[in-house]
Amino acid sequence: MGTSLLRFALVLVLSAAVVDRAFTQPAKTPADKAIEEATQVLEKALAQTKDPGEQAKLQAAILAVRNAQSLRVQNDLISDFIDHTAKYKGKTLAFRLAYIDRPGLTPLHRRAGDVGVPFKGKDPKNEAELLLGLEIPKGFDLPKAKDGEEVIVYFICTAGDTSRGNKPFSITRP
Repeated sequence: MGTSLLRFALVLVLSAAVVDRAFTQPAKTPADKAIEEATQVLEKALAQTKDPGEQAKLQAAILAVRNAQSLRVQNDLISDFIDHTAKYKGKTLAFRLAYIDRPGLTPLHRRAGDVGVPFKGKDPKNEAELLLGLEIPKGFDLPKAKDGEEVIVYFICTAGDTSRGNKPFSITRP
């Protein structure tokens, strides 16, 4: 009877260790999944292009997206981004922004392939307001946000400009 009780206890301890290990693995966040997806899309595009200039741009974009693994929402940088946009050229950023849908325009989920898609956000400290234009690629997965709804935009600032060259790799609901 003592041996079977010992075996039972050993099984419980081993089971607890396996369960503990399973639950301590960090879960992937929506941003982590978006980063993986964006990397895969960029790597596929890189494999298909023959243009050396385009290859260099895609390699830089892949590096920027991979560096975004620990990216957090950075609305505290909005006023600096507005004042010194050029220094953010090539950088990956994440802002909590509101989609702007003027009357007669389409909801966000139908804006894939559009250039200059407008978003606005505020710096919580300085009350500076950012108007950001995004270049959303065709086939990009977008939430069904309407005018004024907030989303988190993960993007690469490719031109050092607030209205052009801002390429998102993830747009999610908060």
